[in-house]
Amino acid sequence: MKEIVVAIFGLGLGCDALLFVPHVVAIGHGLYQHDLSLILGMAAALLTCGSVTMLKVSYRVRRVRVGVVTG
Repeated sequence: MKEIVVAIFGLGLGCDALLFVPHVVAIGHGLYQHDLSLILGMAAALLTCGSVTMLKVSYRVRRVRVGVVTG
């Protein structure tokens, strides 16, 4: 059962990582067009979303190490 939960969690992290692709593409378009507002806006969104994702991952890893696995 633990392996199933870990596999589902890994799949979720993979999907979460794919959600960052549009931010990176938008930052690239902003750099190409020299659009500072687009660059700053998307960089801020990427930073905040990335922070939440990293906190979520660290919290989950900590719980798995302790042995508390919940859905």
